[in-house]
Amino acid sequence: MNPLPSGQRWLSGPMPRFGLAQYVQRWADPSTVRALGLHGEVHFPLAVAHGQLASLPRVALTAHFHCVTTWSVPDLCWEGWRVQDLWAAFFREAARPSASHVRISGADGYATCLPLEEFLHPSALLADRLAGQPLSQAHGAPLRLVVPRLYGYKNVKHVQTLELLAGPAPVSGMGRLLAHPRGRADLEERSGVGFQPFWRRLYASQLSTFLRQAERFQSPPDPLQGEPHA
Repeated sequence: MNPLPSGQRWLSGPMPRFGLAQYVQRWADPSTVRALGLHGEVHFPLAVAHGQLASLPRVALTAHFHCVTTWSVPDLCWEGWRVQDLWAAFFREAARPSASHVRISGADGYATCLPLEEFLHPSALLADRLAGQPLSQAHGAPLRLVVPRLYGYKNVKHVQTLELLAGPAPVSGMGRLLAHPRGRADLEERSGVGFQPFWRRLYASQLSTFLRQAERFQSPPDPLQGEPHA
């Protein structure tokens, strides 16, 4: 087993459904996400229906998953399509040369920005299966971005649209605190500001609380009871 990045610890048990409270409590309906759209720094916008992905080679990827809050899960087995192949087949001709970043948005309202070189890294996958099973609603069905070298907050669930940008997306002060422009786990890029070991210690001190709170959102809510609230 590969060594853990600095500040991480192995989590016993399956990977939890995890994220910021305002998003993790939202349950996107996978049946409403049928295509992957592209806009922004493009010659023309377009949408790739999920059925068109069948023309691409399927790949399997086994990799560790690292959450910025200091837990890691080893050897998750993802299946899907390489982002590089998706880009070459459908998006390369539409992209303007000025495009340097991509904002990835999910059907639950969450979005993050990545440099194109990270989005197109050879390990980046658009996954539709996990551990030999179709991707669950809890973990991002129908399609989830998987970039193992980056912290989990860069691995968007329910991927729906890609917006190409000529530079990094502008972020608020709080956004800089909660996300790094890249988020590489091996370089401990937990936050866009400050001394990174500070954020490690802060997250580690709250980890048990984070995980207890996450237990509330491991399964879709009972429709008779309505949505839970953080």
